Amino acid sequence: MRSVFLYVVLVGLPILGVVAVLRVGERLTPPRSVGGDWTVEAPDLSAGISDCRPSWWNAGPLVMVIAQSGPDLVVTFPATPDWTLSGTIRGDTLTAATRGSSRQASAIGPGNSADLQLTLDSQAEPDRLTGILRLAGCEAALQFASRRAAAPPGLR
Repeated sequence: MRSVFLYVVLVGLPILGVVAVLRVGERLTPPRSVGGDWTVEAPDLSAGISDCRPSWWNAGPLVMVIAQSGPDLVVTFPATPDWTLSGTIRGDTLTAATRGSSRQASAIGPGNSADLQLTLDSQAEPDRLTGILRLAGCEAALQFASRRAAAPPGLR
């Protein structure tokens, strides 16, 4: 009788624990995947806000790289390694802001900080991010769209 009791305790309780964890976990939904390289379609800017734009903004093709771990994001622009924005994704909305060092602040410009607000359109093919980049100290925001960069031919 004692061995049956020990068997139920040592085998049955762990199985009940696994079943309980699986039940709770089936209600969880992962955050949207936005990690990777994005090709930025930046509009030409009017002379009125040219003092506010980063110097690299209209300097040829622009790439935005998003590193994602769960809902947490790190956004960089390889054209300027001093820029790093940290943020999160909630549903289809991505928000990120600078966590400024003095080196990063001088690269950003007048207000020494920036924040990014983007919306994911996963119905577009390929996925598309649209939104604005706000630079502190500037009246205007830089509106732009970005498409997920195409995968190299061997990885499709």
